[in-house]
Amino acid sequence: TMSVENMQDRIAELADMVGRQTALEIVQKAPYLLSLPKGTMEDALHVISGVLGNEAAGKTVHSAPFLLRYDAGRMRDAMQASADILGYEWTLRAAAREPRMFTAE
Repeated sequence: TMSVENMQDRIAELADMVGRQTALEIVQKAPYLLSLPKGTMEDALHVISGVLGNEAAGKTVHSAPFLLRYDAGRMRDAMQASADILGYEWTLRAAAREPRMFTAE
């Protein structure tokens, strides 16, 4: 189990990375994500914000927090391919409507 100090540190790091509101949403909607190995959730957040922007990362956490437990490299490749082929706007809508498409094996 995670100590209170470790959890507080992790939440503070999240807030620094994605903003206080998004970190709060993670804690409220998907607290199980805090127990993932360090780097898993953070890498996924970096991918989403890197490909789709910070606002999209916040929306993704709001609508599909489960995405943050998936392999970041695979998700990045799927999002980037979608953006390259179908365009940024379509990829942004797809991430909001059917985020699981970016987690396919």
